[in-house]
Amino acid sequence: MVHAEIPQRRPWLTVAWLVTFAFAALMSVLNLYVGVMIAGMAIMALVALALGVAPRASAQVPWRASVRRSITTDEQLAQVAFVVPAESTPGYTPMLTRNGYVLVNEAGSVVYTLK
Repeated sequence: MVHAEIPQRRPWLTVAWLVTFAFAALMSVLNLYVGVMIAGMAIMALVALALGVAPRASAQVPWRASVRRSITTDEQLAQVAFVVPAESTPGYTPMLTRNGYVLVNEAGSVVYTLK
């Protein structure tokens, strides 16, 4: 048979000592964490300043004007489309419409629709 006895006096001094030690350990960890964060932010600020001062290269790209044509859809509706600069079968032109890509013949009628 196991007999357990509960002591009548409480070790308040021991509990207070453990609470104080835990609080001190927590404060030292938080202090270290905050110190590392401040140092990291200072390094990032210096890097941002160094990158911001460097001259940036810019390039002017001449964009070609898109060729627009009026085409006739399967429902016999006129629609504006942009010519896609891609190789295709002679007599057919790939174009981009608001409904997707289409293949148009020389007469301007839609032959195939890619959805």
